[in-house]
Amino acid sequence: MAERGLLERMATESHARAQALRGRSAALHQAAVRSPEPLPAPRTGVIAELKRRAPSYGLAPEEQASALLPSGGDLGTQIEAYVAGGAAALSVLTEPTAFGGSLEDLARAAALARPAGVPVMRKDFLVDPLQVVEARAHGASGVLLIARSSMCPAWAACSTRRRGSASSP
Repeated sequence: MAERGLLERMATESHARAQALRGRSAALHQAAVRSPEPLPAPRTGVIAELKRRAPSYGLAPEEQASALLPSGGDLGTQIEAYVAGGAAALSVLTEPTAFGGSLEDLARAAALARPAGVPVMRKDFLVDPLQVVEARAHGASGVLLIARSSMCPAWAACSTRRRGSASSP
């Protein structure tokens, strides 16, 4: 049951973050349109995950980054290692409260991985299509949804729109 409480808390917090985006919708759409074209998804390969914390890991938050990022906690070094190691894509956890992620982590990963042709995706508890636009505005080629969040009614509207356009997530 603890997992359900965590998921509900993350959904509530994600709804609040999505609501806060409303005033920036036009600017996010413009930034998404200006963002480089999404890189194609690989057919096969390893998707390397970047996350700073994990609620189930059992360490204090300040100890988790160095444990979860084998590079000693440095995100840039870890991104470079994953790219050099042949990662087909990077999954960047951006959920801030439970996982310590950020959109800045996503943008940094995109900037470091793009030159090597490695697509980057945002992994988060997304509840609103505008959060997909926000991901594009920060360099993501796609999003990886946490399954429970895809049950949100907003995704029904999103799935009926044209795919691949920043103005229609």
